[in-house]
Amino acid sequence: MSREFSQNIVSSGKIIDFHTHPYRHRGEFMGMYGEHFYLEPEQMPSDLAEAGISVFCGSVIDSDHRGAMESFDRVREVNDAALQLREKFGSAYVPGFHVHPAFLKESLQEVERMHREGVKLVGELVPYLQGWQHAGCDYGSEALTEILARAGEYGMIVSYHTMPEWPEQTEVMVGSNPGVTFV
Repeated sequence: MSREFSQNIVSSGKIIDFHTHPYRHRGEFMGMYGEHFYLEPEQMPSDLAEAGISVFCGSVIDSDHRGAMESFDRVREVNDAALQLREKFGSAYVPGFHVHPAFLKESLQEVERMHREGVKLVGELVPYLQGWQHAGCDYGSEALTEILARAGEYGMIVSYHTMPEWPEQTEVMVGSNPGVTFV
């Protein structure tokens, strides 16, 4: 399915921005240049369209959570936010969703839920913002391999943030999931 998704975008002549972090309100905004470049959420599609971009992909990121996670609740909340943005932006937005290897059961349930919702993009996975290290997890975690294998069964694409300090773990993640497309 992921190749079909990619082929449809390419054959349509659309330009996609594969790495956005959409938001519902100012509190979720995480632009690296701060308030100077803040746009109201409603302005995002037209701003991207001015640059020739007709489709944008990505996930809502919890930029305030860098410590240990006590539960999967916050992950589910930002995934719900991505679904809300899909309702708001329609076909201009391809939502991404999060998983967390410290919460294997919940992450597998989230893969199933997002599959039922028609979501095909996992991530962008950003471990340093999601407290993976505090849970003893990285890209080489066995739980992540299981989660991504399930995502691969549904043809989902996995977008991940490069982690220069984890080159071996990144190789394990990609090598352990030959049926998954990684970006």
